[in-house]
Amino acid sequence: MTSDQHCNVDKFALEHEGTVQYEQSLPKLDQFTICNWMRFTNHSGDHVLFTYAVDDEPREIQFWIANAKGASYFSLAVHGQSLFRLNYPLKMRKWHHACASWNGKTGEWQLWVKAERVGRGFHNRIVGQNIKPNGILFSGGPSITGPVADYLHMEITMLQIYKIALNTHAISVVAIFWIFVRYFSITLR
Repeated sequence: MTSDQHCNVDKFALEHEGTVQYEQSLPKLDQFTICNWMRFTNHSGDHVLFTYAVDDEPREIQFWIANAKGASYFSLAVHGQSLFRLNYPLKMRKWHHACASWNGKTGEWQLWVKAERVGRGFHNRIVGQNIKPNGILFSGGPSITGPVADYLHMEITMLQIYKIALNTHAISVVAIFWIFVRYFSITLR
């Protein structure tokens, strides 16, 4: 990079059902991986990390954390169908990196937290289906599994969407790279 070029790293803080809508659009996809960094200030309700909505399906893709009775559960929905709900302890006021992937050719889904695969499985009912193009991408908003956390509850940054279902090695590289970027973007500002 030359001295006149720069890289912005946007970070959003969300209150209650507040949303951040992204300007990008997605092409037709038969697989994907979503990665992001997040930090929480309370777990009084759910945290909607990412939603991709199309005309006939408001949850074409949705990646969220449901909180109930002192436990946090990562969840991913594709075509409105929940693929998994996995318990994972998320400390408040600490940054967490997570990635979720889905492969429409095989039905395989995977979840990584801090570059460690914590879940893997198959959902055969939507094998062969594609993610529809040109929808709306956003973070925040209402949750299907429960009320959204009150007040300022979540910060999200460095959301990436890949057009392939990344493997474990690729997720490790992505996580390490973004740790480096996040560290220098915070310390050099």
